[in-house]
Amino acid sequence: MPIPFIGLPLATLVSRSETLLMGKKNHKKAIQSLTQRIVEHQQKIRTELEKNTPDYGLINHWEKEIRAFERGIQQAQKRLGR
Repeated sequence: MPIPFIGLPLATLVSRSETLLMGKKNHKKAIQSLTQRIVEHQQKIRTELEKNTPDYGLINHWEKEIRAFERGIQQAQKRLGR
C-alpha cells in the first residue's frame, strides 16, 4: 500500500489535512466568525468616520479586510454547497 503523502511539502500536507477535516460544522462556524468580524470592522469604520480627522488609511485597511472576510464566507458557502 503506497503512502500518498511522502515527498509532499509540509505546507501541502497541512492544507490538505485541514481541508479533509473541515466538516459542515467547521464551515458554518467559520461563516459565523467571519460575519461577526465584518460587523466589528463596520463599527470601527463608523467610529473612525465620526472623528474630526478620520484616518482614511485605517479605514481602507478595514475595508480590505472586510472584502477578504466576504471571500472567506463565499468559499465556506461553496464548500457547504450553497
